[in-house]
Amino acid sequence: SRGLGYVYKRQLQVFNRWGVMVYETKGYDNTWEGISTRSMTLSRGDKLPIGTYYYSLDLGNGSELIIGWLYINN
Repeated sequence: SRGLGYVYKRQLQVFNRWGVMVYETKGYDNTWEGISTRSMTLSRGDKLPIGTYYYSLDLGNGSELIIGWLYINN
C-alpha cells in the first residue's frame, strides 16, 4: 500500500448532514483537521461542530469515488 501521497490529483469533498459542502480541497494529502473551507454555514477557517459528515474522495486515477462517513468529536 502506497497511501494517498502517491496519488497525484486527489480531491476530497466533505458534506454536512444536509448535503451542504463544508470542505473541499484538490491535492488532498491526508492532513484535514476538521476545519471548514466553505462559508455557507460557518465562517471559512472555523472548526466544524460535533456531528456526522459525509465525504467523497476522488483519487484522480479513473477509479470509482470513495464515499463514506466520518464523525467529528471536538
